[in-house]
Formats: sequence, structure tokens, C-alpha cells
Amino acid sequence: MTKTIKKRLLKPALAEECGTLKAIWLLKKKGLALTLQSIADISGITPGAVAHYLNGKNPLNTNMAAVFAQALEIRVFEFSPRLDTEIRANSARAGQSDDDELTAVTASINDPKLRQQIADYVHQRLTAGPPINDELTAIAASMIDPKLRQQVADYARLRLKNWR
Repeated sequence: MTKTIKKRLLKPALAEECGTLKAIWLLKKKGLALTLQSIADISGITPGAVAHYLNGKNPLNTNMAAVFAQALEIRVFEFSPRLDTEIRANSARAGQSDDDELTAVTASINDPKLRQQIADYVHQRLTAGPPINDELTAIAASMIDPKLRQQVADYARLRLKNWR
């Protein structure tokens, strides 16, 4: 006899965030040439796991919110004011300006070419308007080069560990 394990349903507020994100996803994915696989490649998870966020099986977290916001070219608060507030609170605790963050990120990477790619990207994002939420996570999520993405992600984990 096999036992079926049912996953708990998300609280309504969390399910609503996922529903709002899915609606935005459905409107914008074709124009931005996005697929579940492309989000999976950026975030380092499977396409099925990406679908679970969109379908409300898993609650959104700050990292995935930043990935989706970056990919969909929107702000986190457009689908999750809760996560936007959490990201802002984490950024305020970090106590660094965008310029300080850029310096810290680029200094942590040994390869000059990779360092320049990050500097160019951040400069482009900062001059385009207000910085997106959780800029460091978005930078890591946007990098196509897996080595570069991993270096930025490792740095972000180190920073998070040191904040606590």
C-alpha cells in the first residue's frame, strides 16, 4: 500500500503573490522570449521548480522574486509588496550604497574581464534609473556566464553570512 502525501496549500496572501506573478509572466514571456528553462538556467533550479512558483505550489522567496523581476523587467513590488519590503529591509541592514556594493563585488573577483563585465552591467543598471531591488541578487541572476554567476552568487552568500 502506497501512501499519498499531499502538499499543504499556500496561505491566500502567498498564493495571491504567485497568481499575480503568473499573470505578469503570461503577459510578458512571449515578448521577452522567456521560457521556464530560461528562468531555470538563471536561477539554478529545474523548469519544474520554476513552474511550482508560478502555479502557487511553492511560496516565492526573495531570491526567486529578484530573478523573476529581473527577467520580466519589472519591480518586485509589482507582484509582492511583502518581498519588496523584506528585500529593502535586508538592503538597509547591509548599510552599503550601490557604489560600495559595486566596489565590494568587483574586488571579490580575480578575473579582470569578469570584473569589468560586472562593473559595466551595474553601471548600466544604475544609470537606467533607480536601482532594482536586491541589486546583487539581480546581478548574479542576469549573468549568462556560469562562472561569473557562480562567483557573484558565492560572494552574495558570503555577504549574507557576514550580515548575521
